[in-house]
Amino acid sequence: MTSIYNTGTVSVTNGNAVVTGSGTAWAVSLVTGGVFFCAGLSVPILSVDSDTQLTLALVYPGTTGSGKAYAIDRENSDAANIVDLYDKLTRVLITLSLAGIHPNNSGSLAKRDALTLTADDDNYLFLRAELGVAFAFYRWDGPTLAWIGPFPVADGAAGGPVSSLVNGTGITVDATNPAIPVVKLANMATSRLKGRATAGTGSPEDLTLSQALDMIGSATQGDILYRGSSTWQRLAKGTALQSLRMNLAATSPEWATADRRSNRLINGNGAFNQRGAATATDDTYGWDRHNVLTQTAAIGISTLSKVQNGLPYMMRMTQSQATAQRMGNSQIIESMNCLDLRGKTITLLGKLRNSLAAAVRYAILEWTGTDDVVVSDVVNSWTNGTFTAGQFFNSTTLNVLAVGALTPTAATATDFLLTAQVGNTATNLIAMIWTETAQAQNSTLDVAWELLDYDATGRTYPTEFRPASAEKKLCEWYCRLVGGQNTVERLAPAFSTGTTNARAMFIFEEMRAAPSIVTPSAANIQFEVSTTAYTGSALVLYGVTTMSFVADLTISGATAGLAGFIRANSTTSTTFILSSEL
Repeated sequence: MTSIYNTGTVSVTNGNAVVTGSGTAWAVSLVTGGVFFCAGLSVPILSVDSDTQLTLALVYPGTTGSGKAYAIDRENSDAANIVDLYDKLTRVLITLSLAGIHPNNSGSLAKRDALTLTADDDNYLFLRAELGVAFAFYRWDGPTLAWIGPFPVADGAAGGPVSSLVNGTGITVDATNPAIPVVKLANMATSRLKGRATAGTGSPEDLTLSQALDMIGSATQGDILYRGSSTWQRLAKGTALQSLRMNLAATSPEWATADRRSNRLINGNGAFNQRGAATATDDTYGWDRHNVLTQTAAIGISTLSKVQNGLPYMMRMTQSQATAQRMGNSQIIESMNCLDLRGKTITLLGKLRNSLAAAVRYAILEWTGTDDVVVSDVVNSWTNGTFTAGQFFNSTTLNVLAVGALTPTAATATDFLLTAQVGNTATNLIAMIWTETAQAQNSTLDVAWELLDYDATGRTYPTEFRPASAEKKLCEWYCRLVGGQNTVERLAPAFSTGTTNARAMFIFEEMRAAPSIVTPSAANIQFEVSTTAYTGSALVLYGVTTMSFVADLTISGATAGLAGFIRANSTTSTTFILSSEL
C-alpha cells in the first residue's frame, strides 16, 4: 500500500473544516488520522465521515475552491484503519449471512487467483475485500473454469450499488428497514437462488430458477405461467390438439379447440355467381349457395366489390318492383357439414347495409326432416309478425332456434350477431336474413355473413379468411359450369353414331349429387371433325351421374364412325349449368 492517497478532487471552503470529495473513497482508504494537503497547505484529518466527506482537525486556512487536486499522507493511519477495514468486512459478512449469502472466501484478487479450483467447485463465491477498493463478488464457473464478475455489493434499502459501506453505518435488520446487502448474479438460468422449498421455517436453501417458477406457478407438465393484472397466474394445460390464443378482452391467454372449418357458410359475401344471375324470383338460387326469397315478385341481385376496408364483397338485393315488398336471402347447410354441431352453440354474424333506415331481421333455423331434403322456401307468411314455426316460418320439421333484429342507420354497414344452440335432432341448418317491412322500389339490402361453429360473442365480421380458389372449389360441389369460356371452345370428345347423331361424354369433378343441367341451344353447339363443323339441331342428355353425363347432338350430313369434339359454334360461347343445390 502506498502512503499517499490522491484519488479524485476536493472542494474546500476558507474557514470551514469540512472537505467534500468527488470520485473519492475515503471510507475504505485508511485516511483517518492522516494529513490533508491542498494548495501548499497541510491540516491533520480529524475524522472520515463518508466516502466523499471528511472533517479536518482545524478549519481550512486556504482559498475557497472546487475541483482541486489534493493528497492525504496515510503513513501514520494504517494501523488504525486496518482495524477499521476489518470491522467493516465483519459487518458485511454478517449482513450477507442474514440475507442467506455465504461467501466461500474473501481477500485480495491476488489471493483469489492463488486458489486452485476445479469444475466440482461450480458457484464458489469469493468476496473481494481489499484496501481502497469497493467490495465485490466473483463466482467460479465450473463448466468454463473461469471467474465471473465482479458483481457489486448493493444496499437493498438504498436501492443501488455502493462503492463500500459508509463509515459508521450500522446494520439494522427489521421489518421496516432491511438494510441487507444483496449480490447481483449473472446467468440466472444456471445459477442458484436463495429461498426455501422445504415446508416450514428453517435455513435458506439453494433453489434453481425452475424450482422458483414452480413455487410461483405450477409444477404440472404443460401448464403455462403468465403475468396477470397484478400477480403471476397459472393457465392449466389444455387438451390434445388445442391451440393457445388471446381471450376476447386481450387480457390473458386461453386454450381453444382448433377447427379448420369454423365458418359453415359458403360464398358468404357473394363473390361467386357462376349462373350469372342478375334477377331472381322467390325460392331460386342467385349467388352460389344462396337461395333468394321474395314476398311477391323478382328482385335484382348483384355483387358489390371493394365496399370498404374489411368488406371486399357484399351481396346486394335490389327491390326492383313498383309495388313495395319484403325480400330476403338464405343458405341451407348440407347435412354432412352440420351434424357435428348438434348440442353446440353456433353464431351467425356479419355486416348488413340497408339503403333505408328500416328494420332487418335474421334467423338461425334447423331442419329435422330427412337429411338434405329441405323445403327451401321456409317462409309461411311474410306479413305475420310472430317469428316462430307455423307463423312467419313453416311448421313442418322446422325449428326456429333464434331470431334477431336491428334497424341500421340508412346506407351504413352495420354489424349483427346472433347465437343459438343446435338441437339434438337437427339434420340441416338454415341461415336467413330479410327486410322486416315491405321496401319501396329501388331500395337495397346488402349483406356479407358467416355461420361459426362456436360462441363468437364479442367478435365481428369477418373472422375467417378463405382463399378464393378454396371458396370456388366449395361452390363447385353444388354448382358447376361446363363451357362458357369462348367461341369454338372444345367441350368434350365425341364420335358420330350415324349420319345424323354425334355422341359425347362430359366428365367433370364430383358434385354433391347427380346435377340438374341447364343446356344451351343446340344451334350453338357443333360437332367438329378436322376442318368440318356440323351444327346441331337438337340436344338430348342422359346417363347423368355425379361426375359425368352423355349428350347426343342431332346433326346432318355426317358419316358413322367419325371422331371429333363437341364445341361451341364460332359466334356464341356455350355453357352447361350443372346444379346439385339443396
